[in-house]
Amino acid sequence: MDGLHRELFEAVRNYKMPPPAVKLLKQSPPLIISAVTAGGKTTTGNRIVKKSDYRHVVTHTTRTIRPGEANGVNYWFVNQAEMLELIKQGVFIEVQPVHGDTIYGTSLESYQSVIKTGHKPLLIMDVQGIQEIISNIPQTQAFFMLPPSYETWMDRLQARGNMNPLEKARRLQSAKKEIETVLADSHFVLVINYDIERTADEILQGPSMADQRASREIAQRLVDRIKI
Repeated sequence: MDGLHRELFEAVRNYKMPPPAVKLLKQSPPLIISAVTAGGKTTTGNRIVKKSDYRHVVTHTTRTIRPGEANGVNYWFVNQAEMLELIKQGVFIEVQPVHGDTIYGTSLESYQSVIKTGHKPLLIMDVQGIQEIISNIPQTQAFFMLPPSYETWMDRLQARGNMNPLEKARRLQSAKKEIETVLADSHFVLVINYDIERTADEILQGPSMADQRASREIAQRLVDRIKI
């Protein structure tokens, strides 16, 4: 680990949500979506945008841009040095490491830009970032998406393209921890992603208690099937 890398992760580890961010989220609460890897959160988020008044808050990331992505549309793509400088400036609502070495952050400016257009903010983020928001704003609620079965999950993961066994194992281990965290935290509402249209509607309308009981059973079965 080089000096820049070490300094960046130390800055991420020590970052605290600034008071203006707490005030902003209380005044204009977001709709928050998360999911296991290959859970469909991005596709579902896009569908929610088409069906409602919610709009994406574009987050920053240190990961490499992929074919078909655009800077400022999918993410704000920055290198490690740029991310470190932004952290030092205190521009983020939250900033977290995801899947190892990649850093993601939600900036106040991106959040405010959605509100200024007259729309409601939609955050698509990982469990760690949601927990940071919850720790500052306890009334926060977030939706966590899961596949309907382990077999369907593996099919969706495989459809993402070539993934070496080490990467797959790392993602499944992260997913297991996320599901266990979500099951133990009442701030999360579980949603089973049978299909995008149904899932988007369920998130916008809110699932029933019966849905939650069934979803928790599916979540536990998924955890039991992950053998890492």
